[in-house]
Amino acid sequence: MHGLSILAPILLCVAMMSIYIVVGALTLFRLESLPLSDGVYFCFMALSTIGFGTLAPGTRRESAATTWFCSGYIMAGMALTAMCFNVLHDEIIHRLRHMVEMQKEIKNHNEQRRFLAS
Repeated sequence: MHGLSILAPILLCVAMMSIYIVVGALTLFRLESLPLSDGVYFCFMALSTIGFGTLAPGTRRESAATTWFCSGYIMAGMALTAMCFNVLHDEIIHRLRHMVEMQKEIKNHNEQRRFLAS
């Protein structure tokens, strides 16, 4: 059960980010008729803060809705990314503390056995 504890938040965060990217790509497909592969590429690049790449949805004059969507999408996506990093950080810190406590218990147990054996 202890090994699954760290796996669940990782899988949950990866699933949430993947779903968020796919939903963003589908929305860009509906708003701009952007191919899904280009939408996924744009959403991933925008959320990973690598940059926008060569794609820039919302560059047409009549696409104010796309510009607003992209702005909100990127801000909400950065909040989601930060939340996922925080969850993973907390889980890793918890696991490391648990490992240190277990090592201390093992060390104390070994010292007690050595003391009783002598």
